Amino acid sequence: MGCGMTDDILAHMVKETRERVAQRKRRVPLEGIRALASMQRRPHDLASALRAQSSVSLIVQIKRTDPTMAQPIEQFDPFILAQRFEHSGAAALCVVTNQQFYNGDIVDLVQVAQECHHPGYSSGCGRGGISDCGGPRRRG
Repeated sequence: MGCGMTDDILAHMVKETRERVAQRKRRVPLEGIRALASMQRRPHDLASALRAQSSVSLIVQIKRTDPTMAQPIEQFDPFILAQRFEHSGAAALCVVTNQQFYNGDIVDLVQVAQECHHPGYSSGCGRGGISDCGGPRRRG
């Protein structure tokens, strides 16, 4: 069973993100993506990090705003948030980079990836789970 307006927002987000991903795929050839991927550091193993926890494993989401929020987070600092979540025991981090719906930026992911030691990933669509900026990213 759905939640009415939330379902409508989510359906709209998924549709828009799929269209944006399709446009990006047309602009950047697969060979270009593979070349960029080959230059990246090997990501941490997210599944192992989740299994390594002795109790509940949490993947924490870092985002500037949400379509359901009235106001964006003031003084948003993804690195400070990531540090706090890391020290609080989060097993992994999800940095939302979707600009259209979450006011996110790939710079947020880069900053967290350079400074934190947890496995994590970029989520282009937040709850929708459609990644438009790549998969797992290495921390540390």
